[in-house]
Amino acid sequence: MTFLTPILVALFYGVVFYIILHPHRSDKDKQIAVFDKSGYFSNKLNNGDHINFTYINSENVKINFDEMGFDGCLILNWPDSSKKFQAEILTKESLSIAEQGYIERTIEEIIYTENLKELNVNQESLKNAHVRVSLNSKKMEHGIAKESSSGVTTGIGIATSVLIYFFIFIYGSQVMRGVMEEKTNRIVEVIISSVKPFELMMGKILGIALVALTQMALWVILSTIATGVVGNLMGTSMQSGGQAQQLFQAAPQGGSELDFLKIFASLNLGLLGFSFIFYFIFGYLFYAALFAAIGSAVDSETELQQFTLPVTLPLVFSFILTISLIQSDPNGSTLFWISMLPFSSPVAMMARIPFLEAENYWQLGLSMFVLVLSFIGTVWLAARIYRTGILMYGKKASWKEIYKWLFYKG
Repeated sequence: MTFLTPILVALFYGVVFYIILHPHRSDKDKQIAVFDKSGYFSNKLNNGDHINFTYINSENVKINFDEMGFDGCLILNWPDSSKKFQAEILTKESLSIAEQGYIERTIEEIIYTENLKELNVNQESLKNAHVRVSLNSKKMEHGIAKESSSGVTTGIGIATSVLIYFFIFIYGSQVMRGVMEEKTNRIVEVIISSVKPFELMMGKILGIALVALTQMALWVILSTIATGVVGNLMGTSMQSGGQAQQLFQAAPQGGSELDFLKIFASLNLGLLGFSFIFYFIFGYLFYAALFAAIGSAVDSETELQQFTLPVTLPLVFSFILTISLIQSDPNGSTLFWISMLPFSSPVAMMARIPFLEAENYWQLGLSMFVLVLSFIGTVWLAARIYRTGILMYGKKASWKEIYKWLFYKG
């Protein structure tokens, strides 16, 4: 799976993009009967992609549209003075979101045009009066303006924190389940005769950490190669596919990819890469020690759920809170304190790093220092739970019991 995962991910995205660029549509157009008793919309509804409108003046069409060969009946009234117009459509089969959206937009455009005529406003002049505003964001550093984008910065921050979040969960739970499996299979009784409980616990934590780093490195390399190959194939497909080509030609040509690369290059990539590796390792080690302690204290999946929730809840809570705050207040005091707490700092600080100024790098250093100290303390506590719990069989552990294990001597 280490080698297959990047290939499967690349194929997955390749298939998704192919389906988006070459969507399958039914060969049959939807025939919609339009009953407009008011006459306000008379012959103004334009046929769309796979939707054809036919005006019918008989009220019977509302009941018999199916027998008359229509897929649906659109019922329109005279728009009142309110800002919301309610139309009704009767169909044999439910409309897709795209089809419903097209009908709504078409009706809105007709009402909008008619309202402009009543107000003696020239529609063409009104369109010409609209101005598209683009905010070119730049950040001042030592008197030099550098390219910046809140969207790109936020995206990078969220992406790195999401990766940390999932890596901690995936590999931390491997430690927990591995410890519980050794305990329930009584393998640990043999192992513990050769090594100390602390050495066994640290061996499992560090062993899975090395596996995680190896897998991550391979995934980065293989994903880059696989996505490059799929990207080239998609590029060839886009050049040969008329519909895909039209789609990309219709997209705004603002040099967004070049802008993204310029903004990405302007970030402190060395600091970002180092911080990612640091928080990946120590965030994992911090939680893996807790997961190992839980795995040693339980004998079944039922007990596992009971003890896992208090450990995972802070990580989930901090992840949700970080995603929300990084978009609204990335430099606020709430996110600052979340990035200092060891339970949440791997996720929160990674999201904040793209926003950090040079004079605030002390915050990153303090967060790392607190996490390292917390890891040492957590390992000490987890080892005391582990040494007792790993050989405890047939008795359900409680929080009170686990608290007593911390102070057992020997």
